[in-house]
Amino acid sequence: MKFTPEKSNPTQTNSPEAGQTPLWLDIFFALLTAAYAILFVRQPSPFFADDSFFYLQVGRNFALGYGSTFNRLMQTNGYHPIWMLMCAAVYKVFPDRIIGLHVIAALIVLLNIVVLVVAGRLLRRLRAPAWVAWTILIPFLFGLQLG
Repeated sequence: MKFTPEKSNPTQTNSPEAGQTPLWLDIFFALLTAAYAILFVRQPSPFFADDSFFYLQVGRNFALGYGSTFNRLMQTNGYHPIWMLMCAAVYKVFPDRIIGLHVIAALIVLLNIVVLVVAGRLLRRLRAPAWVAWTILIPFLFGLQLG
């Protein structure tokens, strides 16, 4: 079997291959994500839904040794245990309410970035442009914080 290099097609242009995003668009979305992350970590309260603060309170009480309780009087349940344990872990290290809130916001940003990277890799395998992940997931991930 003889190897012959592929001949270039003179009709092809220097446009990005399928699945690639122009560098300027990657930079734009990265800066947009960074700006959001900075804003969200610095001022997280406006971005959290009201129910998010129940998780934070239960997580803090759990971390401080009061168990699964919102008001330290009655036991509670009905939450996502993994997320509550993540909140509790943050409050175990940072027991102050405000500092813990900022650290949890940073944790949310980190988890959102992981989702974007994984989705981008999946889309790349499908030969879809990575900007699809940015366009679809950024508003969803960063706009709907569950805390």
